[in-house]
Amino acid sequence: MRKLVLIAAALALTVGAAHAGEIRGKGDKCIDIPDGNTKAGTKIHYYKCDGSPEQQWSISPAGVITGKGGMCLDVPDGDNSDGTRLQIWTCDGSTDQQFQGIEGTLRTMKGGKCFDLPDGKTADGTPIQLWTCDGSDEQKWKY
Repeated sequence: MRKLVLIAAALALTVGAAHAGEIRGKGDKCIDIPDGNTKAGTKIHYYKCDGSPEQQWSISPAGVITGKGGMCLDVPDGDNSDGTRLQIWTCDGSTDQQFQGIEGTLRTMKGGKCFDLPDGKTADGTPIQLWTCDGSDEQKWKY
C-alpha cells in the first residue's frame, strides 16, 4: 500500500485509503461527530474516545479528512476566522476540506488556521474551532 506521510514533529499523519483511525488531542480525547449525525453542517466536537465510527477518520493524500458516512471535515463557507467551528459536509475536494499536519497541529490549507480546543477545555462536547496557530497544547493532535 502506497503511503504518504504528511509531516510533523509530534503529529505523524500516515495517509492511505484503507487506514482509518482516531484523531486525539489534549487530555487524550477524540474528534467526534455528535450522536453519529451525518447531516451536512453538523458541527464536530471533542469527546471521550470509544472506538465508535463517529471517531474514525481517514486522511487522503490531498489532506481531505473523511469520517462516518463518507462526510468530510469542512470549514463552513470558507470562513477562516478565529472561533469558526468545524463541521462535516459532503466531500467536494475544495480547499475548505483540505488540511495539513505541521509541527503537531492540523491546519487549514487555505488560511493556515489550526484546529483548536476553545480556552484549552477538554470536557465532552467541547467544540473544535479554528484559531490562529500558537503552538499551545490545545492545538496539538495525533492520528
